[in-house]
Amino acid sequence: MKQTDLYKDVEWLSKHVVSSGAYLDWPATKTVKDVVLSSLHVHHSVALVTKDGRVLAKSNADEVVPREIPQPTNMTRDEIMSIATVYVVIGHYRNQLTHVFVRMALVAIAMGEHTTCHKDHLFAEYRWLVQLLFNEFIFHPTAAQEDFHAVLKKFHHSSTYIVTDSNVTRHSSGDKLITFLQQMYRPFLLGYWLVCHYLLAISQQSTGSEQYFKQKALINGTQDMMVEMISAGDIPYYDLLSTNLIDNALKSLVTMKAIQSCKRNGETLLTPVPMEIAKTADRIAALIQVHQDCTATSRVQSVVPAQLKAKM
Repeated sequence: MKQTDLYKDVEWLSKHVVSSGAYLDWPATKTVKDVVLSSLHVHHSVALVTKDGRVLAKSNADEVVPREIPQPTNMTRDEIMSIATVYVVIGHYRNQLTHVFVRMALVAIAMGEHTTCHKDHLFAEYRWLVQLLFNEFIFHPTAAQEDFHAVLKKFHHSSTYIVTDSNVTRHSSGDKLITFLQQMYRPFLLGYWLVCHYLLAISQQSTGSEQYFKQKALINGTQDMMVEMISAGDIPYYDLLSTNLIDNALKSLVTMKAIQSCKRNGETLLTPVPMEIAKTADRIAALIQVHQDCTATSRVQSVVPAQLKAKM
């Protein structure tokens, strides 16, 4: 992105961070430009400014890799993983903000592209997203309804959404914030969707009535599938390769009874429940419009190695 656009976006974002009640450690005498340039200097190993004033992420091999235009077709697995490491580092800083915005974002994601939504339906979707992402972010186990109404109140006061006793209606003045929130959390949900489809694929390829898989094998297998999909240009998010994200998705599916967990010889083994996993995948797809990534759907089967069962 252009350096000047980055200054504007950082200033816009900082105002929303403060208005959300979070503490922002911002030097009182420093301008937005000063802070951004200082940060880019400190993190020169993962980001650079080009001569024409663009800010880009770069790989560990010093290859420029703009996030929005992946160049994976001629990359080896090691090169893709090297770039993924950069995005995981950058994502570490993003994740400091995800905890600030997560409740607002889940309401925005639950609302989707609907202009108006019944409040009860919106809450049901929000509560399900909280359950799905419970291992990814920090939620109070009994505060879903309280958090939901607090977010609606905040959105109403900022004219992002208009909230009545029974309905929530999108307002055009909140379009930029809504888009930002939805896009910020989209990689997490897309990652969970891909985990679901990997589990469905290996369930179809496996034979026998009982299918037991080691957790580490599932994590490695899902990551291998994602590398193949990034290499093919099916998905643009290198940070999906984070083993923490895949592990958290598996834990959530266990909690939601889409995966059965048991111990054998002191080792935890996992058994996918295809019907429940398919329901979860479909629900995620409806919320983040995964049909826009339809090429991923057709590739999932082809990238799962045929000899997978033997590796488990």
